[in-house]
Amino acid sequence: MSFYTKVTSTGAAKIAAAIANGTPLKVTHMRLGDGAGNPVPPPTGTETELVREVYAAPLNRFERLPDLLDYVEGEMVVPAEVGGFVVREIALSDEDEDVIAYGNFPANYKPAPEEGVPQEMAIRTSIKVSTDAEVTLLIDPNIIMATRAWVSNSIQSYLHVPAGGSIGQVVVKTGNEDGDYQWQDPTQANVIVQAIPEPQLLADLQTVVTLAVVTTLGTAYYVDGKRLSPADYTVDSPTQLTLAQSYPANTKFLAVQNEPNGTLTANQVLLDPQVPDAQTVQQLLQRLNEGDPAGRFALYAGPDTPPGWLDCDFSEYSRTGEARLFAAIGTTWGEGDGSTTFNVPNSIDNFVVGAGGEFAVGDVFGSQNKAHTHEASSAAAGEHSHAGNTSTNGDHSHKVYGNTGNYSPNQDIARITSGQNGHENTSTEGSHNHTLNIQSAGDHSHSITVESEGGPDARPRGMAVKVIIRR
Repeated sequence: MSFYTKVTSTGAAKIAAAIANGTPLKVTHMRLGDGAGNPVPPPTGTETELVREVYAAPLNRFERLPDLLDYVEGEMVVPAEVGGFVVREIALSDEDEDVIAYGNFPANYKPAPEEGVPQEMAIRTSIKVSTDAEVTLLIDPNIIMATRAWVSNSIQSYLHVPAGGSIGQVVVKTGNEDGDYQWQDPTQANVIVQAIPEPQLLADLQTVVTLAVVTTLGTAYYVDGKRLSPADYTVDSPTQLTLAQSYPANTKFLAVQNEPNGTLTANQVLLDPQVPDAQTVQQLLQRLNEGDPAGRFALYAGPDTPPGWLDCDFSEYSRTGEARLFAAIGTTWGEGDGSTTFNVPNSIDNFVVGAGGEFAVGDVFGSQNKAHTHEASSAAAGEHSHAGNTSTNGDHSHKVYGNTGNYSPNQDIARITSGQNGHENTSTEGSHNHTLNIQSAGDHSHSITVESEGGPDARPRGMAVKVIIRR
């Protein structure tokens, strides 16, 4: 009979979906069965469960093979205190408990502890990462079994621990000859290690960072060149940490393992010289962080905004992506879309005044001058009159109309009797003028219009720089 393992149809579909969507397929458990006491035929790829399950446990290792990059190897260990069954079938399952791969297995008995031969059993298997539904799962034919006594005896023969020492001390090699060892305090031991960097670009709203090159042991973290303090993140596992806040898309994240001071704790290193209220490195980092709070304004003379800062240009930002800044200023300067974003202040072409008097924090006001009046008047000339002349008409005469009758030419015009119509000419006075008197208006003044000048704003002499706000 042939013995092999095959990816199930469910597993092939999930592998293909994981590759297409760029999401990980989390294979979490290995399951063992005894075939209900009978040999198990070769797999068909349609299996969804074991014939009879006898043991299941999480994989203690699942990683890519260095020489076969298309394969990922998983390993499960059956502890010595578990046993009393025969292994005839094997399955890998994911976090949904779906069977990803299934295979038959040569009958192998796992003794129970009370049988007097407690043994551990380790089974390794490799899965090929491919969208091909016919891809198979390879099982290492070597089943690793070892008694605890054998492990203890084998390792003990290689131990050369010198006598002496005290709690907390470490053994240091002092020469190239066997037996050249010495106990030293950790602070006296000189150990040189290589710092290992792992750069990543954060996605928008991302807070969980999974490491692929380094681990979280002895690692320092930087965001846009600024080192994070312990309060800025939480270590979840040796390969994962959660940031206290998210950052905009493509923000540079850097993890550096074995960096100096990467694993220091508050009770390990003291500052020399000591800084008031900050005797340890961690206390100093916390103090520096508190002394540079989010929401702080600064003037910047360069054209490009420095890392860790944002322009005060009324832009909208994510409330979760800029959680630290949002916690500091909220929606004081603008509510954004009303639910997921907020605005930073707008300093463009604006002056800044201290709040607390006429204005509160967040008030925005237009340009104006302080209310005032202008006084103006024309000079008073006192009571007076103006002389004037009528225009001259030269020598002329005036006709007088009336009724004709018995009269003499020199008779008073008023005495012309009524009767027949007629007219007479008055005598001429020759060229002459008439005096024109203008009535006095008394003391008075005249209104005056003052012309305006200048631009649309009232401002002193100045210069323009960037106004930035701490993230």
